[in-house]
Amino acid sequence: TAAAAAASSAPPVPASGGAAAASRVSGVAPAEVSGAALKELLGQLTAALLATGAEPSLRVGGQLGAHHRILGRLASTQPLLSGYQGALLEHALSLPHERHELLLAWAYAEFREHSLERYDELADVLLASLHERLAPNDRLWTKLLLQMPRLPRTVLELLRSDVASAASPRLTLGLTTLRDLALQRDAWRPACLELLLELCTAGSAPLRAPSIRLVVSMAAGEGVAQAAAVDQIAARAHSHAAEELEAALAAEEEEEAARRLPLYLALCNRSPSMLAALLAGFDGASAAAQATVQELLPGLLLHLPMEAVTEVLLAQLRGEPDASPPLAAASPLPLLALHVRAIAEGHSARHVHDTSRPCRGHFHRCSPIAPPPWAAPCPPR
Repeated sequence: TAAAAAASSAPPVPASGGAAAASRVSGVAPAEVSGAALKELLGQLTAALLATGAEPSLRVGGQLGAHHRILGRLASTQPLLSGYQGALLEHALSLPHERHELLLAWAYAEFREHSLERYDELADVLLASLHERLAPNDRLWTKLLLQMPRLPRTVLELLRSDVASAASPRLTLGLTTLRDLALQRDAWRPACLELLLELCTAGSAPLRAPSIRLVVSMAAGEGVAQAAAVDQIAARAHSHAAEELEAALAAEEEEEAARRLPLYLALCNRSPSMLAALLAGFDGASAAAQATVQELLPGLLLHLPMEAVTEVLLAQLRGEPDASPPLAAASPLPLLALHVRAIAEGHSARHVHDTSRPCRGHFHRCSPIAPPPWAAPCPPR
């Protein structure tokens, strides 16, 4: 065509003329250029737009967004993972913080113009390369996952690898990324939440503790405006915790009971009424589960408002209709609660900053009972 002939005979564009080159070809539709003319045109344009000296002037002039959109649009016209696309990817990854919008522009162009299969294959390469290139604590990773038009399922495997071990350098970023995806991407909420809940009963205590803190804060809706998302998360977290409680009370090994109980106890810390189900199931629990409950429960009861604990106990002892099945007369837990209250009152008398009442709702370094691991602050957003 005439446009192709003109492009093929055009002189090379100097590196400093990136913006001008972009404006000259932006009106040429990809379908109008083909074969050798397209290859030469792309070579000239790419040399201009990728020139290191062109970016600062484009940024100052407010044209960097257009620069990225042109490159992304051109990349979407090329064969998947071709040499041109590889060069563009390397260009973006060389300065990811300055050029991440180029990756987004490219991803959106691919998403609009091609099939989901092609998009997913490209997005898989883009995100895997970015994941490998960024530092373990770089929040740009989370930002890109939240802004991509669609996430390939392979991202879940990357996230799982980040939180596979308490020693992982990406653990904190992996947990907060799972949280943000669960809260802000509806399609990814179930998968991310299930992975977090799985971590809450992991074999490693250092991995369980931060996961439990995160899930409890999500279920409480701390710092979150999306009420619908919080409701879904809270419902699933409480349902999962109830399942784990049932399994814990039937556990034959104390280690298994100690692995399954903490999530439920942590949620009780926010909703003391949940203690009713724990107390009601105590008498039918295995010996290992009873021993574990009696070991873990004092640390929780000591720091709950005593009025809430007393209300739960009295409701069950009276067998009120709204309560869980009533306690058996031989249950040791009411006596345990009274014992914990006596400890709390004794602690109050020695407490230097408040001698008028027991510590309630928080853990203090002078507490006679060590706080459970979920009492520490949640990871920052």
